[in-house]
Amino acid sequence: MKQITLNLSETIEKLNEISSDNMDFVELSFSDFCVDQDEVFPAFVNFCGIDKDGLYKDYSSIDSVSIPEFV
Repeated sequence: MKQITLNLSETIEKLNEISSDNMDFVELSFSDFCVDQDEVFPAFVNFCGIDKDGLYKDYSSIDSVSIPEFV
């Protein structure tokens, strides 16, 4: 995967949540779309906050969107 399109307000909300928990870093994990038993699951980005002591907290993921959904 070379790129992914996310909803901006969802992304800002997620980053604000991570920031309000006083995390110092954010780790983004990208997963491609997949098909399982004829059901398509969109690509997504998972967010993980990391504090200065190296403690990790999972903030779940945001699914990709297609631009035509909003046009």
